[in-house]
Amino acid sequence: MIPAVMGGLRACGVDIGAYAWPGYIRSMRASSFSELYPNGISLSMLGIGLELGWNLVTYYSTKLFENIHWNLFMYQLITITCFYIGAWKHRKSAPLWLIMLMFFFIEYNHTYNIMRQSVACAIIFMEIDVLEERKYLQFFLWIIVAAWF
Repeated sequence: MIPAVMGGLRACGVDIGAYAWPGYIRSMRASSFSELYPNGISLSMLGIGLELGWNLVTYYSTKLFENIHWNLFMYQLITITCFYIGAWKHRKSAPLWLIMLMFFFIEYNHTYNIMRQSVACAIIFMEIDVLEERKYLQFFLWIIVAAWF
């Protein structure tokens, strides 16, 4: 929880200005989530680029808390939680503490700058065991969810 709080309290930098801040402003101005997509959400839009998951998190955390730092906290919390679940699933291959320590020493700082991609990577890592079990369709569905970020 502490790293997620630290992620929420960070200063607004370049990536936040390019992605988080505009999404926050659009969400503050919108009276409903559907207003973010005036033409509606079609099946053809459900590929890479829609960022449906990112926009859902941004919209609802903005409406609930009305503070961009809560949005930043939510992005970090999702990333860390998905990564932790993935580490938990792989605890027989490597100790849980070692996997999480590697994440915090190697990848955690990157999650401040590549927020959307970090959430996507954490989702993929969380479900890599599905690929190892050769459940390709299930893994492909998780790839689609990750692409929404």
